[in-house]
Amino acid sequence: MKNLSTASISELRDVLAKEIGLKRISLFSDEELEKIGLLLLEIMAQKIKMQTRC
Repeated sequence: MKNLSTASISELRDVLAKEIGLKRISLFSDEELEKIGLLLLEIMAQKIKMQTRC
């Protein structure tokens, strides 16, 4: 599995805490946040691929 840096996970935690609340985000482990971060990166990569094909 690819790994996000500790700083990336921390930044994702901060952004999500602002968006969905600290109580909710505190329920996620670092591993879960890493999966979320990797999913977001994959979605963004696919979007860029689609945009460059048009």
